[in-house]
Amino acid sequence: MNNLAQLPYTNGGIICNGQQIQVKNNSQDIYLTVGNIDYIINEFAAKGGNSRLLKLKNAQDEEEPCKILKLCKFPVNSSGRIKTIHLRFLREIIALEKCKENKTQNIIEIFDKGKIIIGRKIFLCYVMESAQLDLKSFLESNNIDERSRLELCIEIASALNDLHTIGIYHRDIKPDNILKVNGDWKIGDLGLCEMRGQDNEIDRKGDFIGPRGWSTPETMNKFLTETVPHYTYDHQIDMKSDIFQLGKLLWYILQGNVPIGIFKNKDFKFKTGNVFPIIKSMLNYSKDSRPKDISAVIKQLQLEYNRSFK
Repeated sequence: MNNLAQLPYTNGGIICNGQQIQVKNNSQDIYLTVGNIDYIINEFAAKGGNSRLLKLKNAQDEEEPCKILKLCKFPVNSSGRIKTIHLRFLREIIALEKCKENKTQNIIEIFDKGKIIIGRKIFLCYVMESAQLDLKSFLESNNIDERSRLELCIEIASALNDLHTIGIYHRDIKPDNILKVNGDWKIGDLGLCEMRGQDNEIDRKGDFIGPRGWSTPETMNKFLTETVPHYTYDHQIDMKSDIFQLGKLLWYILQGNVPIGIFKNKDFKFKTGNVFPIIKSMLNYSKDSRPKDISAVIKQLQLEYNRSFK
């Protein structure tokens, strides 16, 4: 059973949409039966700080693409910090369902949600589509030309803009969360997302929200100053924060490193078109100095693309 031997699934079951779904052993395989379809849980896909990803393969149809079971590693009915993790996990499910309902393109698709019972403990989970690789792995293995790099920037920016259009801010934009699924680039891992206009604030004061190394000024303000009464810095991590993170990601796509500190045009190696001012504006410290929205960024990138390649 390889790594799966470490998981006590054999005494458990799964509840999806209120229905009990059995997990059973068959020789060396562990099966997850959803409706009338058996899926083989055949390997770990990945693990993070708060979840585990398990790959599901249709036991009856080898041609069907694999799916991923994302499992929160902390049981429900926990308190303190763990309760916050559960709230974020549930918000991620709600966000993915909203994307599916609105037919939002280039966002990882969710297929089902539920709870897994292991022993006497209950864990949140959902099933989503499986990616073949992430952006970091792709760019490290493929030295694509400048035209393809700029096309990739526009494609990812468009996906994030679609997310903003339905009122979802990602807040965790990094190469690991940009995934290639059957030839298309999609945004995944909405575990830190925020819903526009929601009153139930999940973030705790002083939390570090988002990926280290890809953080925004307001992320650091929240972490360092939110709990200090005499500081009044902006610590709201929102749509403009996504624009800042996207600016870092676009720089990375175009030349393979990340802008830190003071940077100038001479530091920008991508010389096709006049892209540097676009990205520089996205990386302004003040939110007011960043582009008003991602659609404005896309319009400028498309203009430079058309000038250079059409």
